Order: sequence, then structure tokens, then C-alpha cells
Amino acid sequence: MTDTQPDAGSTLPRRRLPWAIGLAGVAAAAAVALLVFRPGFGAPAPSPSDKGTAGGAAGGAATCIRFDLELLAQQEFAFDGTVTALEGESVTFDVGKWYRGSGDSSVTLTQVGQGDGAVLEGILVDFQVGNRYLVSGAAGVITGCGYSQAWDASAAADWESAFGS
Repeated sequence: MTDTQPDAGSTLPRRRLPWAIGLAGVAAAAAVALLVFRPGFGAPAPSPSDKGTAGGAAGGAATCIRFDLELLAQQEFAFDGTVTALEGESVTFDVGKWYRGSGDSSVTLTQVGQGDGAVLEGILVDFQVGNRYLVSGAAGVITGCGYSQAWDASAAADWESAFGS
């Protein structure tokens, strides 16, 4: 009877291959998550009329791209309106003036993070029922970082010029 040993060079790599593929997949997914889901990814920067600083309520850092009237003018919708209801992430507005968009007198939009108590100063707007805001966004989602903000006369004049109203 002969004692045969499997060729170590051919069996060990086959056992390690699924682990290597799995680890490579996890590393790739982590890298994508860090790039895409970091706070403020792809979000505009606060305008000078915004109050607060760009940073999380829990001390985390968040960033926005620089506010620019040309980028504002590219938003899918923009209006001057007053909040009438807050429910979870949904914010309902009575619209006083449309700069771009539907023209309806009332609209309900989503602000991700609104209902979680996770509103970040300078990043997301802390909407309050009865208060007036300048609001913009796309696909039913409100854009933060100064592209939506509490109403003031100076900012409203900037929005008028951006949209040619």
C-alpha cells in the first residue's frame, strides 16, 4: 500500500481562493462606501446667508461643495414657501413663488434625515412649521447646504437673479 499525499501546490490555493475573492470584494465595497456615503458627498456648500457651521450635531464632520448661483439655477425645482407640515422625512410647503418647477400651490418633498433628529447645522435645513424658506432640489428630494435655506430678503434677491425672475 502506498501513501499518497495531495499536491500541496494545487489544493491550498483552491481553498484560499474563495477567501481571497471575498476579502477583495469586501475591500472594494468598503472603498466605494467611503467615497459615496461620506457626509456631504455631492452636496452644495452653505451660502453666506446660512446660519451655523458645517458640522454634525454629534461633533462629526460633514462637507459641502461651494454654494454657487449657477449650480442653484440648475436645480430641478426651486421655490419660496412656508412649511405647513412635518412628518418623518416629509416636509409640506405652501408655495408663495415658484422659481422653477410645478407651479402647484402646495408640495410635499423629502429631506433625508429630517425625521431622525439628525439635522446638521449648515448642511440640512432645520425646517419648522410656520417658517418661510427658499427650497430647491431634484426628484422630490430637498437639496441642503445653502441650496435650501431660511428665507431672507438678500438670499431671495439672489434667487431671483439666478432664475431670471
